[in-house]
Amino acid sequence: MTSTNRRSAFKVLGVAAAGATAGALVGAAPALADTASGTIEVDSQAPTGDDAKLAAAMAAAAASPLKPTIVFSARTYTLNNTYTYFPGMRWSGPLGGTENEFGNTCVVKVNGAYLFASTAVRDTSIRGICFQGTGGNDFHQQTADLGGGPLHQDGKWREVGFKAFRSVMQSRHLRCSIEKMYCNNGTGTQFKLGGSDNYYFVEGSSYISSPVLPASAYYFHFTHMSESRFGEIYITTETATGVRVDGSYGDLQFLGTKFDCTGRTGADNCQGAQIIITGGQGVHLDRCWFYGGMTNPAATGRSGVDNGLISITGGTEHLVTSPKFGFGPYGPPAGTKLVASTVPTEVTHPQAISFGGAAVTRTGAFKGGSVYLTTGAPGWTVVP
Repeated sequence: MTSTNRRSAFKVLGVAAAGATAGALVGAAPALADTASGTIEVDSQAPTGDDAKLAAAMAAAAASPLKPTIVFSARTYTLNNTYTYFPGMRWSGPLGGTENEFGNTCVVKVNGAYLFASTAVRDTSIRGICFQGTGGNDFHQQTADLGGGPLHQDGKWREVGFKAFRSVMQSRHLRCSIEKMYCNNGTGTQFKLGGSDNYYFVEGSSYISSPVLPASAYYFHFTHMSESRFGEIYITTETATGVRVDGSYGDLQFLGTKFDCTGRTGADNCQGAQIIITGGQGVHLDRCWFYGGMTNPAATGRSGVDNGLISITGGTEHLVTSPKFGFGPYGPPAGTKLVASTVPTEVTHPQAISFGGAAVTRTGAFKGGSVYLTTGAPGWTVVP
């Protein structure tokens, strides 16, 4: 999809989203929402079994002119069916509660191939639930076409946990947000996203890690993401690479993101680059933290893209401001390039932090004929 058509295409898909229906609701017994409180409780529905109760609650909520929040109780649910978002859908754990990867309050176990079908939709919200997969299934059905497939608009996922999914989301987003998330034990690339105008983890207090992710995978993969903010999530980059960016029309910003391998050595440390940028315009890394990485780039099975902790091989006019690099027992091997770029990239105000008296090498830490240092970089140098 070209830059000229990006917003117009989003608007066209928005029309389709407005007519989306809850396909999993067919045959569900209708139930009444508590119109006074604006809620409908899953466990108050007449059918027997978690899937049947949820289907009834979904049908009632979808049929209401003003969409009530579907509330799950403080217990463990087991779902075998696939569900379809409908415009205005709201899921919540116990009201006023929160949830995380440890799943101490409201847990939804997902046994099917995926919990939600990929569909064009707008205005959805999920909050306060821990979702647990089988290790081989997905939270969302994977969207094959991240350039022109179904578009999810104005979706919000907040105070949620995701555990043991092959993938959490491989979707197109417009004006979506994810905040205060815990994600653990994924078995493949967890988030593969395209879109624009999104806000991810800008409030902090979000965490992601997995001891079983392969070196070839990514915690986050942006196939094409523009005009979006990616904030202070703590990515424990065990084995796999933290982030990959393949394209952007501009103004994709990483703000205070942490790429950290503390406690991980050898094959458990990030094997390749911490972040890879292969394309896009003006990707901006600001105040990001890097500790570990480049332990064994050959283990990724990739070629030509794992050249440093920040590895940039495409695009133009990228900006790295106030990066912080850790040196110590879990840091990168000696001689690792901290920033390696083959395209115009500006680096300003880098900072090195030594743990346990570890040696810090500033000379030749950056590589690339198109890398240029601006202000606040005494002792740091670039090699061709």
